[in-house]
Amino acid sequence: TYTYTITNTGEVTLTGLAVNDDKLGAITLAATTLAPGASTSGTATYTVLQSDIDAGLDIVNVASVSSEEEATDSATETVAVNGAALVDITKLADVTQVTEAGQVITYTYTITNTGEVTLTGLAVNDDKLGAITLA
Repeated sequence: TYTYTITNTGEVTLTGLAVNDDKLGAITLAATTLAPGASTSGTATYTVLQSDIDAGLDIVNVASVSSEEEATDSATETVAVNGAALVDITKLADVTQVTEAGQVITYTYTITNTGEVTLTGLAVNDDKLGAITLA
């Protein structure tokens, strides 16, 4: 949730105040007219996307304010993205012991993404069987 606070730091009443956020568009303010020294505010929320986490880049957000008197300003807020790429594999045999040569053991491999980043190009290599085909 972003909070936008606009303060009239000048000596003239500002009218037609408008805030535009580069990610969220127009922001509704409590007041659009401000006497000198007065302040107003508004809030807006941004829902983090999986693509934000996958990119691993900070979420940089820029808001700009303008008025009919051509007073302008902007502010930037940066939120760190700390998604981790983590994976877990389990291997399960369909039997717990073998009794004769030629007996077949079927293995089931379960790969779980335990991190926050989307994983691509997953590959499993078994020391006895080589490359394993994944769904």
